[in-house]
Amino acid sequence: MVDIWMVTYNHAPFIEKAIESIVCQETNFSYKIIVGDDHSTDGTQELLLQLKKKYPNKLQLILRDKNIGPAKNAIDVYKSCTAKYIAMCEGDDYWTHPNKLQKQFDFLESDDLAVGCFHDSVVVDKENSIIAHSYFDNNGKFEFDQTMALKELQSSYATSSLMFKREALMNEMELFQEMPSDFMLDFFLTEKGTLHYIEENMSAYRLHSAGIWQGKNDRQNLAVHLKRYKYLYEIEKYKKRHGTFLRSEIFSHYQVLHKLAGSKEEKMKLEREKNEYINFKYLDTYPQIWQRLKKAFRYRLKAVGIIRK
Repeated sequence: MVDIWMVTYNHAPFIEKAIESIVCQETNFSYKIIVGDDHSTDGTQELLLQLKKKYPNKLQLILRDKNIGPAKNAIDVYKSCTAKYIAMCEGDDYWTHPNKLQKQFDFLESDDLAVGCFHDSVVVDKENSIIAHSYFDNNGKFEFDQTMALKELQSSYATSSLMFKREALMNEMELFQEMPSDFMLDFFLTEKGTLHYIEENMSAYRLHSAGIWQGKNDRQNLAVHLKRYKYLYEIEKYKKRHGTFLRSEIFSHYQVLHKLAGSKEEKMKLEREKNEYINFKYLDTYPQIWQRLKKAFRYRLKAVGIIRK
Protein backbone atom coordinates (compact mmCIF):
# COMPACT_ATOMS: atom_id res chain seq x y z
CA MET A 1 0.00 0.00 0.00
CA VAL A 2 2.93 2.39 0.69
CA ASP A 3 6.40 2.73 -0.79
CA ILE A 4 8.95 4.84 1.04
CA TRP A 5 11.09 6.88 -1.37
CA MET A 6 14.66 7.32 -0.18
CA VAL A 7 17.76 8.71 -1.90
CA THR A 8 21.27 8.53 -0.49
CA TYR A 9 24.69 9.87 -1.30
CA ASN A 10 27.51 9.60 1.25
CA HIS A 11 25.04 9.20 4.12
CA ALA A 12 27.05 6.57 6.00
CA PRO A 13 26.83 8.39 9.37
CA PHE A 14 23.03 8.69 9.08
CA ILE A 15 21.60 5.86 6.99
CA GLU A 16 21.14 3.28 9.73
CA LYS A 17 19.07 5.66 11.87
CA ALA A 18 16.97 6.60 8.83
CA ILE A 19 16.16 2.97 7.97
CA GLU A 20 15.56 1.89 11.57
CA SER A 21 13.10 4.77 12.08
CA ILE A 22 11.02 3.42 9.20
CA VAL A 23 11.10 -0.32 9.85
CA CYS A 24 9.77 0.27 13.39
CA GLN A 25 6.56 1.81 12.03
CA GLU A 26 3.36 0.26 13.39
CA THR A 27 0.87 -0.20 10.56
CA ASN A 28 -2.05 -2.39 9.50
CA PHE A 29 -0.81 -2.40 5.88
CA SER A 30 2.32 -3.49 4.03
CA TYR A 31 5.12 -1.14 3.03
CA LYS A 32 8.65 -1.25 1.67
CA ILE A 33 11.59 1.15 1.48
CA ILE A 34 13.04 1.80 -1.98
CA VAL A 35 16.55 3.23 -1.68
CA GLY A 36 18.48 4.72 -4.57
CA ASP A 37 22.15 5.27 -3.74
CA ASP A 38 24.04 7.48 -6.18
CA HIS A 39 27.41 5.70 -6.02
CA SER A 40 28.38 6.72 -2.49
CA THR A 41 32.09 6.51 -1.68
CA ASP A 42 31.89 6.57 2.13
CA GLY A 43 30.56 3.07 2.81
CA THR A 44 26.84 3.89 2.50
CA GLN A 45 26.27 1.05 0.02
CA GLU A 46 27.97 -1.47 2.27
CA LEU A 47 25.78 -0.40 5.18
CA LEU A 48 22.68 -0.68 3.00
CA LEU A 49 23.62 -4.23 2.06
CA GLN A 50 23.96 -5.11 5.75
CA LEU A 51 20.55 -3.57 6.46
CA LYS A 52 19.10 -5.52 3.53
CA LYS A 53 20.20 -8.75 5.19
CA LYS A 54 18.61 -7.62 8.43
CA TYR A 55 15.32 -6.54 6.78
CA PRO A 56 15.09 -8.57 3.52
CA ASN A 57 11.35 -7.99 3.07
CA LYS A 58 11.42 -4.28 3.85
CA LEU A 59 14.28 -3.01 1.68
CA GLN A 60 14.63 -2.72 -2.10
CA LEU A 61 18.04 -1.37 -3.08
CA ILE A 62 19.14 0.45 -6.22
CA LEU A 63 22.92 0.68 -5.87
CA ARG A 64 24.62 2.54 -8.70
CA ASP A 65 28.11 1.72 -9.95
CA LYS A 66 28.58 5.29 -11.19
CA ASN A 67 27.25 8.69 -10.17
CA ILE A 68 24.23 9.85 -12.20
CA GLY A 69 23.40 12.97 -10.17
CA PRO A 70 20.70 13.68 -7.56
CA ALA A 71 17.94 14.58 -10.01
CA LYS A 72 18.19 11.41 -12.12
CA ASN A 73 18.60 9.29 -9.01
CA ALA A 74 15.48 10.81 -7.45
CA ILE A 75 13.39 10.32 -10.60
CA ASP A 76 14.49 6.70 -10.93
CA VAL A 77 13.37 5.99 -7.35
CA TYR A 78 10.01 7.71 -7.95
CA LYS A 79 9.47 5.55 -11.02
CA SER A 80 10.43 2.43 -9.06
CA CYS A 81 7.60 3.06 -6.61
CA THR A 82 4.46 1.10 -7.47
CA ALA A 83 2.29 1.38 -4.34
CA LYS A 84 -0.82 3.52 -3.99
CA TYR A 85 1.03 5.99 -1.78
CA ILE A 86 4.59 7.29 -1.61
CA ALA A 87 6.11 8.51 1.66
CA MET A 88 9.43 10.34 1.64
CA CYS A 89 12.58 10.24 3.74
CA GLU A 90 16.05 11.14 2.54
CA GLY A 91 18.96 9.12 3.84
CA ASP A 92 20.16 11.79 6.25
CA ASP A 93 16.76 12.41 7.88
CA TYR A 94 14.57 10.11 10.01
CA TRP A 95 11.10 9.62 11.45
CA THR A 96 10.34 10.15 15.13
CA HIS A 97 6.84 8.72 15.64
CA PRO A 98 6.00 4.99 15.32
CA ASN A 99 2.50 5.79 13.99
CA LYS A 100 3.52 8.44 11.47
CA LEU A 101 2.90 6.25 8.44
CA GLN A 102 -0.43 4.96 9.75
CA LYS A 103 -1.69 8.46 10.57
CA GLN A 104 -0.91 9.79 7.11
CA PHE A 105 -2.31 6.69 5.43
CA ASP A 106 -5.58 7.02 7.35
CA PHE A 107 -5.84 10.71 6.46
CA LEU A 108 -5.40 10.15 2.73
CA GLU A 109 -7.76 7.18 2.71
CA SER A 110 -10.45 9.38 4.26
CA ASP A 111 -10.10 12.39 1.93
CA ASP A 112 -10.62 11.89 -1.81
CA LEU A 113 -9.74 15.51 -2.62
CA ALA A 114 -6.35 15.44 -0.89
CA VAL A 115 -3.33 14.37 -2.97
CA GLY A 116 -0.92 14.49 -0.06
CA CYS A 117 -0.32 15.43 3.55
CA PHE A 118 2.66 16.57 5.60
CA HIS A 119 3.46 17.52 9.19
CA ASP A 120 5.96 19.41 11.31
CA SER A 121 9.49 18.21 12.09
CA VAL A 122 12.29 18.90 14.53
CA VAL A 123 15.62 20.18 13.23
CA VAL A 124 18.72 18.26 14.29
CA ASP A 125 22.46 18.52 13.68
CA LYS A 126 24.82 15.75 12.56
CA GLU A 127 25.01 14.48 16.15
CA ASN A 128 21.17 14.20 16.42
CA SER A 129 21.03 17.11 18.87
CA ILE A 130 17.89 19.20 18.47
CA ILE A 131 18.51 22.65 17.02
CA ALA A 132 14.84 23.64 16.73
CA HIS A 133 11.68 21.94 17.94
CA SER A 134 9.64 23.10 14.95
CA TYR A 135 10.56 23.38 11.27
CA PHE A 136 7.28 24.44 9.67
CA ASP A 137 4.97 27.35 10.51
CA ASN A 138 1.57 26.87 8.89
CA ASN A 139 0.34 30.38 9.80
CA GLY A 140 -3.03 28.92 10.65
CA LYS A 141 -3.45 27.23 7.24
CA PHE A 142 -4.10 23.53 6.81
CA GLU A 143 -5.03 23.14 3.12
CA PHE A 144 -3.00 24.24 0.10
CA ASP A 145 -4.12 24.34 -3.53
CA GLN A 146 -1.74 24.95 -6.43
CA THR A 147 -1.78 28.75 -6.15
CA MET A 148 -0.97 28.55 -2.44
CA ALA A 149 1.71 25.91 -3.09
CA LEU A 150 3.35 28.27 -5.58
CA LYS A 151 3.04 31.53 -3.67
CA GLU A 152 3.01 30.56 0.01
CA LEU A 153 3.92 26.96 0.80
CA GLN A 154 6.96 26.74 -1.52
CA SER A 155 8.01 23.35 -0.09
CA SER A 156 8.80 25.00 3.24
CA TYR A 157 8.19 21.81 5.22
CA ALA A 158 10.64 18.93 5.68
CA THR A 159 10.78 16.37 2.87
CA SER A 160 10.62 13.58 5.45
CA SER A 161 7.10 14.66 6.43
CA LEU A 162 5.39 14.22 3.05
CA MET A 163 3.19 11.36 1.90
CA PHE A 164 1.18 11.55 -1.32
CA LYS A 165 -0.87 9.63 -3.85
CA ARG A 166 1.46 8.09 -6.41
CA GLU A 167 -1.03 8.49 -9.26
CA ALA A 168 -1.05 12.28 -8.84
CA LEU A 169 2.68 12.43 -9.56
CA MET A 170 2.69 9.88 -12.37
CA ASN A 171 0.08 11.96 -14.23
CA GLU A 172 2.54 14.88 -14.27
CA MET A 173 5.80 12.91 -14.45
CA GLU A 174 6.68 14.04 -17.98
CA LEU A 175 6.82 17.67 -16.81
CA PHE A 176 8.19 16.95 -13.33
CA GLN A 177 11.16 14.89 -14.47
CA GLU A 178 12.53 17.84 -16.46
CA MET A 179 13.17 19.76 -13.24
CA PRO A 180 12.58 17.59 -10.15
CA SER A 181 12.63 19.21 -6.71
CA ASP A 182 10.45 19.44 -3.59
CA PHE A 183 9.11 22.76 -4.87
CA MET A 184 8.10 21.26 -8.22
CA LEU A 185 6.70 18.18 -6.53
CA ASP A 186 4.26 20.31 -4.52
CA PHE A 187 3.31 22.27 -7.62
CA PHE A 188 2.62 19.28 -9.85
CA LEU A 189 0.87 17.27 -7.13
CA THR A 190 -1.59 20.11 -6.55
CA GLU A 191 -2.59 19.93 -10.20
CA LYS A 192 -4.74 17.00 -9.04
CA GLY A 193 -5.89 18.11 -5.57
CA THR A 194 -4.78 19.75 -2.35
CA LEU A 195 -1.97 19.24 0.13
CA HIS A 196 -2.94 19.11 3.81
CA TYR A 197 -1.04 19.92 6.96
CA ILE A 198 -1.35 17.53 9.92
CA GLU A 199 -0.63 19.40 13.13
CA GLU A 200 1.82 16.91 14.61
CA ASN A 201 5.60 16.62 14.78
CA MET A 202 6.70 13.22 13.47
CA SER A 203 10.10 13.45 11.77
CA ALA A 204 13.54 15.02 11.96
CA TYR A 205 15.20 17.25 9.39
CA ARG A 206 18.97 17.14 9.56
CA LEU A 207 20.93 20.35 9.08
CA HIS A 208 24.47 19.77 7.82
CA SER A 209 26.77 21.35 5.25
CA ALA A 210 26.68 18.35 2.91
CA GLY A 211 22.94 18.70 2.30
CA ILE A 212 22.10 19.35 -1.37
CA TRP A 213 20.17 22.57 -0.68
CA GLN A 214 21.95 23.62 2.51
CA GLY A 215 25.33 23.52 0.80
CA LYS A 216 24.37 26.25 -1.68
CA ASN A 217 24.81 29.97 -1.07
CA ASP A 218 22.10 32.62 -1.50
CA ARG A 219 23.03 33.40 -5.08
CA GLN A 220 22.94 29.74 -6.08
CA ASN A 221 19.57 29.23 -4.39
CA LEU A 222 18.13 32.31 -6.12
CA ALA A 223 19.41 31.07 -9.47
CA VAL A 224 17.72 27.69 -8.88
CA HIS A 225 14.40 29.39 -8.03
CA LEU A 226 14.66 31.61 -11.11
CA LYS A 227 15.19 28.57 -13.32
CA ARG A 228 12.08 26.93 -11.86
CA TYR A 229 9.90 30.00 -12.37
CA LYS A 230 11.09 30.33 -15.97
CA TYR A 231 10.37 26.66 -16.61
CA LEU A 232 6.79 26.96 -15.34
CA TYR A 233 6.22 30.17 -17.27
CA GLU A 234 7.09 28.42 -20.52
CA ILE A 235 4.35 25.81 -19.98
CA GLU A 236 1.26 27.34 -21.57
CA LYS A 237 -1.37 26.21 -19.08
CA TYR A 238 0.66 27.50 -16.15
CA LYS A 239 1.45 30.75 -17.92
CA LYS A 240 -2.28 31.35 -18.28
CA ARG A 241 -3.02 30.34 -14.70
CA HIS A 242 -0.09 31.89 -12.84
CA GLY A 243 1.53 34.19 -15.41
CA THR A 244 1.30 37.44 -13.44
CA PHE A 245 2.95 35.95 -10.38
CA LEU A 246 5.61 34.10 -12.38
CA ARG A 247 6.56 37.20 -14.38
CA SER A 248 6.89 39.20 -11.18
CA GLU A 249 9.10 36.55 -9.57
CA ILE A 250 11.30 36.18 -12.65
CA PHE A 251 11.86 39.94 -12.80
CA SER A 252 12.52 40.31 -9.05
CA HIS A 253 14.93 37.34 -8.99
CA TYR A 254 16.92 38.89 -11.83
CA GLN A 255 17.03 42.16 -9.91
CA VAL A 256 18.32 40.54 -6.71
CA LEU A 257 20.87 38.42 -8.56
CA HIS A 258 22.09 41.56 -10.29
CA LYS A 259 22.66 43.22 -6.91
CA LEU A 260 24.51 40.16 -5.58
CA ALA A 261 26.69 39.73 -8.66
CA GLY A 262 30.36 39.86 -7.81
CA SER A 263 31.73 41.44 -10.97
CA LYS A 264 30.77 44.00 -13.58
CA GLU A 265 30.84 41.30 -16.25
CA GLU A 266 28.41 39.13 -14.28
CA LYS A 267 26.08 42.10 -13.75
CA MET A 268 26.12 42.87 -17.47
CA LYS A 269 25.43 39.22 -18.31
CA LEU A 270 22.42 39.10 -15.95
CA GLU A 271 21.08 42.41 -17.25
CA ARG A 272 21.37 41.23 -20.84
CA GLU A 273 19.76 37.88 -20.02
CA LYS A 274 16.90 39.59 -18.16
CA ASN A 275 16.21 42.03 -20.99
CA GLU A 276 16.32 39.32 -23.64
CA TYR A 277 14.04 37.05 -21.66
CA ILE A 278 11.50 39.77 -20.91
CA ASN A 279 11.50 41.13 -24.47
CA PHE A 280 10.89 37.75 -26.09
CA LYS A 281 9.11 35.62 -23.51
CA TYR A 282 6.69 38.33 -22.43
CA LEU A 283 5.90 39.43 -26.00
CA ASP A 284 2.78 37.29 -26.14
CA THR A 285 1.31 39.17 -23.16
CA TYR A 286 1.25 42.50 -25.00
CA PRO A 287 -1.90 41.73 -27.07
CA GLN A 288 -3.70 40.74 -23.86
CA ILE A 289 -2.70 44.00 -22.21
CA TRP A 290 -3.81 45.96 -25.30
CA GLN A 291 -7.20 44.24 -25.29
CA ARG A 292 -7.72 45.15 -21.63
CA LEU A 293 -6.76 48.76 -22.31
CA LYS A 294 -9.19 48.94 -25.24
CA LYS A 295 -12.00 47.56 -23.09
CA ALA A 296 -11.25 50.04 -20.32
CA PHE A 297 -11.14 52.96 -22.82
CA ARG A 298 -14.40 51.89 -24.44
CA TYR A 299 -16.02 51.65 -21.00
CA ARG A 300 -14.98 55.23 -20.22
CA LEU A 301 -16.34 56.48 -23.54
CA LYS A 302 -19.68 54.77 -22.86
CA ALA A 303 -19.75 56.22 -19.36
CA VAL A 304 -19.53 59.80 -20.68
CA GLY A 305 -21.99 59.15 -23.50
CA ILE A 306 -19.59 59.44 -26.43
CA ILE A 307 -20.51 55.95 -27.64
CA ARG A 308 -23.69 54.00 -27.00
CA LYS A 309 -22.59 50.44 -27.76
